[in-house]
Amino acid sequence: MDVTGISNEHRLPNAIASTKEKPRSVTSPRSATTTLIACANAAWNHMPPFFVF
Repeated sequence: MDVTGISNEHRLPNAIASTKEKPRSVTSPRSATTTLIACANAAWNHMPPFFVF
């Protein structure tokens, strides 16, 4: 089982960096988050993902 949060508001910062570096993303702390829950086992049986809004 794995649970992850996905932010609906996402933007890249205006930053100057080397081409080998990736700037960190910036999200608003007041934005809504969607939770994604996924389940699988070693035999690769799995359930459909669940989205919690």
